[in-house]
Amino acid sequence: MRKRSRTTFIIATLLCSLSVGGWLLALSDDATPTRSTPATSRERTGTTTIARTGAVSRTLPDKLGEAISVKDFGATGDGRTDDTIAFQVALDCGAQRVLIPEGVYVTTGLEIKEKSVLTTLQGIGKPVIRLTTGRNRVALTCNKSQFVNLVDFTLESSGTKDDGNATVGILAVSKSYYSLSGLRFANFSARGLQVKQCVYWGLEDMTAQGCTYGLSFETHQNIPCSTVTVTRAYITGCTRGLSFESAVLVGLNSCVLEYCGNKTTEDGALHFAGGGANMSQLYFEANYRNLFASDAAMIFNGLYELTAEAPNIVKFVGTAFDRRGALRFDHHQLGAARIGPDQTAGYDLTIGTNLVAPLAGGSVRWGDTTKETIQGKATAGSWTTIKSIPEVEMTGPVNSRAHYEYAVYGGTADLGTGFDSGTILNGVMRSHSGTLPAWLRLDASKDIQIKLDSSSYGLSYKIVLTRVYPG
Repeated sequence: MRKRSRTTFIIATLLCSLSVGGWLLALSDDATPTRSTPATSRERTGTTTIARTGAVSRTLPDKLGEAISVKDFGATGDGRTDDTIAFQVALDCGAQRVLIPEGVYVTTGLEIKEKSVLTTLQGIGKPVIRLTTGRNRVALTCNKSQFVNLVDFTLESSGTKDDGNATVGILAVSKSYYSLSGLRFANFSARGLQVKQCVYWGLEDMTAQGCTYGLSFETHQNIPCSTVTVTRAYITGCTRGLSFESAVLVGLNSCVLEYCGNKTTEDGALHFAGGGANMSQLYFEANYRNLFASDAAMIFNGLYELTAEAPNIVKFVGTAFDRRGALRFDHHQLGAARIGPDQTAGYDLTIGTNLVAPLAGGSVRWGDTTKETIQGKATAGSWTTIKSIPEVEMTGPVNSRAHYEYAVYGGTADLGTGFDSGTILNGVMRSHSGTLPAWLRLDASKDIQIKLDSSSYGLSYKIVLTRVYPG
């Protein structure tokens, strides 16, 4: 038995000159990680040459170091043994590429450490990293700042998305240049993938199943993720399938979302809270709610959307004239920008603090813009009407209303308050400055009026009106 243990020790030494606290890893007969003294130089000798023309001789440690496996360090992958220590030693061994052979590796949490030289963690076959569920546990924490490839393996929780333990599959904060391919997340009660303040992340061939949030991109210290591309993702059974918080420069391509969303809360299979994305070939089917978006700029191309149990929710919440976002569909185009606040509810289109489109059975077209310029001289000291707006466009049926933007000056002197701009919506004139000047108003008859004093500033005025009428 001593001879066999000695042989195992030499092989492990050749695979990776592992240094953990000044000790080298050895494997005993029962495959339990143990500590041993450093190997001698004699034990590290030996060369090999592959049987190919032009091949050169290489040392065994150099050759074998190209194929480090977690099983070289005692991980069993039998679905029962706790492989946390052995797996972590493999991640820390100093190899740039670590392989995960097929099997189920039970752990309580793993970490790619900040100073790790690891660049690739790759599965062979269909390996599973199974997190033993526990409060706030993370299957794999990525603390290396950049240049990491995670390829072809599954991360799953032993619990469910409703177990209340707030488990996470992969967690990364303020990391850049990560590539994820062929990963699968299952049964995490917080997030399958949780990424905060990331830059330059590329994901392809991803799957998330039965997680509260499938793939989630979030802010950290008020800084969002940016330059994120997700290509070919299949998300099913998640409260939020793809979730973005203020993320910018996002590209989504050929993604399928089904059995996601929530019909009683504001959670969509595709969920945007701020930010924006350009999306192509998205497929929605059998969801409880397909889309939730608040203050998000989104462009959809080639969208295939089957009706969900609850309607899409699109909100723009902001002050007048803010360019809060744009939403465009290639087959039913809806554009919304420069939206002012109002409290109207219950219509197919509510502009401002509660834009929900469409309500059940409704649709909206936001367009037909006209512009006019009006100029003249006011009557000194009196309110002079310079434009009469049809009352139906202010307070009439929703399909008859119009939205106005104005820029106006009054008087000819260099007076800071002689210029104003703003919006007119639902019978209310609002200045971009926050307060209407004393010389400008919209009266009860919905007339735009100006009041000038010739002795101080002159009587000339000019107004440019932009009118948007969706009727």
